[in-house]
Amino acid sequence: MSSSSEPLCAQCNLPLVLTLTPDSEDEEPTSSDTNTLPDDVHLPCGHHFHWSCLLDAYETTSCPACHTDISTPPPPSSSSSSPADPQILVTLHNEGGLQQNLDIFPLLREEAFLRAFPEQRKCLAFLEFCAEGDQHAIVTLLQAPQDEGDPTPAQILRSTHPFSHPPGQTGLHIAVSNGHREVAFLLLLLASEVPELEFPALVYQEAAAMGIMREAQTGLQDIRGMLDDGGRSAEDVARSMEARGPGVWHGWAGKHWLSMAQR
Repeated sequence: MSSSSEPLCAQCNLPLVLTLTPDSEDEEPTSSDTNTLPDDVHLPCGHHFHWSCLLDAYETTSCPACHTDISTPPPPSSSSSSPADPQILVTLHNEGGLQQNLDIFPLLREEAFLRAFPEQRKCLAFLEFCAEGDQHAIVTLLQAPQDEGDPTPAQILRSTHPFSHPPGQTGLHIAVSNGHREVAFLLLLLASEVPELEFPALVYQEAAAMGIMREAQTGLQDIRGMLDDGGRSAEDVARSMEARGPGVWHGWAGKHWLSMAQR
């Protein structure tokens, strides 16, 4: 096939490759130095884009070139009553190889959100670490130097996810729904008023080893009292999980670890 018949990016009209140049700025690139990698997002409507061009022109669930709706309904699921997201199934060809029927809707939505609200990047990273159960990444993020406009550690700890189901889930909700008890303990230590003497000694030992401890909570919202947009506390999430069978949250319900005491 000749190069003239190869598809081009519908946004910039250039070949669907990413050109790599030498790392050293002192060296003049030669033909042998210059390499290319595929960079092709093939949408259901037939148009092709570079990944960065697609992000620049992204229009929710429409093709930026022809404005055709490129979304498909979410797959049927009985595991949740919350509405599921649509899918945008594409063929992606990049340095990782060829991937067919890849749903890029979550990536596009998150990137569009972060372009509109760049100050939320650390908050979304924190919530992703809560989902993954990565205590060390959470602590490293909280201890990282703050740039101008960055949220404070207290704000990060109380951030809520705009795309969770339902929206508005805190890191505590997310840690509970993913079964990460160690992360839940860490968040309770750092962002609640649970009496410190009630924590297992191991929680303190791990926090001290990571170089982080509770700071004054005066004037700060207790994370246990934060509800998602469905009106659920983290304890409600734990109860719904335990209703399906005993698990990691067995024995937590009713002890006010995951919700505020009724007054």
